[in-house]
Amino acid sequence: MVLLALMFASGTLISQSGAPPLSQGIVRVCTIYFDKDAQRPARVEDSAQPCLTSAKKALLALPSGKLYLVATADRQKDNEAGHGKARVEQDMSGEDLRYADVAAYRAVNTKDYMVRSLHMNPTRIVPFTTYEDGQWVEIYLVKEGVSFKSSYPKEIAPILSRPCTVAPCATGVEEFLIAQPRDRIAK
Repeated sequence: MVLLALMFASGTLISQSGAPPLSQGIVRVCTIYFDKDAQRPARVEDSAQPCLTSAKKALLALPSGKLYLVATADRQKDNEAGHGKARVEQDMSGEDLRYADVAAYRAVNTKDYMVRSLHMNPTRIVPFTTYEDGQWVEIYLVKEGVSFKSSYPKEIAPILSRPCTVAPCATGVEEFLIAQPRDRIAK
């Protein structure tokens, strides 16, 4: 966490992924990949544990900060398994996600895992999607008072999830995604 404090203090926050520099007050913590389970493309995988632990430690080190989850979907790889069938209700098994929702489910499922299994405060975790092709969720720590959406170098959209972490909260007519819980990852 000393490194985190130094990164905030230095004012030179460079994204580790080679993307443009981030604004002061934003640090990229880590990335979770979703490329091992083609049948459940939005399930938080076992390999995510080190990243999730780092994210929890980072959030605890900055009591007034928030974690922003930016999720992606891959147009080719996420469609290979035959996802995207039309249906009326949500598929809670995670095996028949509409392609348009894969990125959102990745962020919502990551948030749900952090809240249920790591006992993190849901109001301090904000899920987003971006239009970049990929099968991952990048986790950013953001200081209080910093606008993540206007500082992020790509177009992003908030996800409607409960409890609401995006202001203003959506009305009841808009669709809320419900996480697809998984068991706690064994250490």
